[in-house]
Amino acid sequence: MAASGGSDGAPKGRDLPQPSRSRCRINSTLGTKLQNAKRISTEHLEVITDNFSPERVIGRGGYGTVYKGVNSDGKYVAVKVLHKNTTGTDNGEFKHEFESLMSLKHRNIIQFVGFCYETRHKPVLQDGETIFAEDIYKALCFEYMQNGNLKEHITGMGRG
Repeated sequence: MAASGGSDGAPKGRDLPQPSRSRCRINSTLGTKLQNAKRISTEHLEVITDNFSPERVIGRGGYGTVYKGVNSDGKYVAVKVLHKNTTGTDNGEFKHEFESLMSLKHRNIIQFVGFCYETRHKPVLQDGETIFAEDIYKALCFEYMQNGNLKEHITGMGRG
């Protein structure tokens, strides 16, 4: 009996496992959503949050601070600014949350509005020399949930 695959024993062409049709549809749908994701500039986020004013803070967590923003059309948005990390070690968490939000759509789930992922260079003095350090801004924007947050609704500890 002949072995399947090429002369080196590795699977070839038709011997490779094929992705299921439903997985292909999911990946295709997610790919389309990713291409159409709304990019929001840091400048815009600064405007709608009054330059990330402490008075606009509506929550804090392990990955960032959430601000209440007001768009020019008067609609409120929640802006989750991820803690700055110049080493890039939290890119996995940002990517996971971004992809998860892009794949969700349900009337009982707050909708994803857009994202910000920008790198700015700023001059800093290091060892007596001017260098241009990268300052990475990452934020996720959602519909704003009136009357508190989900935890408050679940535990019955609403704000009033």
